[in-house]
Amino acid sequence: MKNMCEYDLLIRNARVIDGTGAPAFTAHVAVREGKIVLPVPENARGREEVDATGLTLCPGFIDAHSHGDSIFGTEAGRLCKVSQGITTEIVGQCGTTRWPVSQEADKKELFRQRMSN
Repeated sequence: MKNMCEYDLLIRNARVIDGTGAPAFTAHVAVREGKIVLPVPENARGREEVDATGLTLCPGFIDAHSHGDSIFGTEAGRLCKVSQGITTEIVGQCGTTRWPVSQEADKKELFRQRMSN
């Protein structure tokens, strides 16, 4: 007997911005086994369902110039980005980053000085 839940998650009536540059459109979007499914039939069912009427669904955003490595691994570091839809960060553009740290004494000292400012 086939399981009545076709999808793990079904998001109904979302305004979708798909990241291609195309205009936004209203659709049902599903997730099955960790993968996004679109289009989804009108009569689809999900183990969990969300009514997204009036809400926008879009891919995660990339923060292309971040200093997030200074708070990496902290609760604030996770929440302040993800709550804004940021799923990817690029760090180290200013010439310093916390990782990797060289084991050479002079470079360790320079690193410590830069990070203490």
